Amino acid sequence: MSLLNTKVLPTLTGMREARVKSFKEENNDKGGYVRVTLQLSDREYPYCIFPKQVEYVTSAIRNQLGLNDQEVTLADVLDAAKDTDIKVWFAYNTDFNRMNVAFHEPRIIEDEEAVEL
Repeated sequence: MSLLNTKVLPTLTGMREARVKSFKEENNDKGGYVRVTLQLSDREYPYCIFPKQVEYVTSAIRNQLGLNDQEVTLADVLDAAKDTDIKVWFAYNTDFNRMNVAFHEPRIIEDEEAVEL
């Protein structure tokens, strides 16, 4: 394979539809995390869910799947998202050099709403 023929995928930004390809719980001395592989139309995206994110991710995906009236676990919604597309929003944060991933539509803050910290 020639390095000169290596293709770079388009920038990952905005809303994309995805399905959960797989997930696995990993244990460590900091409380562990769940490693999720999201299947997008043009690539797989690895995503880690840490203990402080479990409630948000479970609730946001549950809302997308229309399971609001049910008591569910993270495993329940991830399993359901294997068979049903969910919406995922991607935005690269240049201040911290990392990808932000959301399972709800982000609200754009206008300049006049922004608060200087």
